[in-house]
Amino acid sequence: MLFWLTFIGFAFIMGIIGVINQGTSPYILNFSRNNNGIKLVNYGIYSQREKLIRDLKRILHLRN
Repeated sequence: MLFWLTFIGFAFIMGIIGVINQGTSPYILNFSRNNNGIKLVNYGIYSQREKLIRDLKRILHLRN
């Protein structure tokens, strides 16, 4: 997470410099940042999906 936040922070600063110096669109910067955040969350969820399903089945079975 620290690596991702450092990378996004650096990219954000470079994007602001690009918007100021070159007049690029700030909407592209926002889209790419949000898109990468969504990908990171999805990777975290899907990489642990099998374990999560197994644990939920075990917890729900114990309560019934």
